[in-house]
Amino acid sequence: MPNREPEPEPDERGYPGEEAANEKAARERAAIRKLTDEVAAAKALLHLMQHFAEGRVRPAAGQLRKSESEETKVLFHAVETFGSQVNAWAWLKEPNRVFHNQTPLQILTEDPTAVEEELVRIDHGMFI
Repeated sequence: MPNREPEPEPDERGYPGEEAANEKAARERAAIRKLTDEVAAAKALLHLMQHFAEGRVRPAAGQLRKSESEETKVLFHAVETFGSQVNAWAWLKEPNRVFHNQTPLQILTEDPTAVEEELVRIDHGMFI
């Protein structure tokens, strides 16, 4: 059975307290924003992967920047390691102690090699 939030305490008229209702609404808005951000990031990830896989070029630059190419290769490796884009995405967005509690996705933009090395360790069953 899913965990439910306790209902706000009623005020003297029997209605949920205004403060409690505002607090609940704020939590709901924050959860929606977080989900929206995750969906946007997932769409960007898929777009980047498709861009690289189909060999399309950027109209302005004529090709992928070296860092984008490295990041995309690491993303493909993550999908291969975890068996699906969904599982890869779950790993990419989860804070990881190897990366000092940052997500692999955060590290990917700074140091794709570090994420690649962690995927190789996972592939070979070497967990830290």
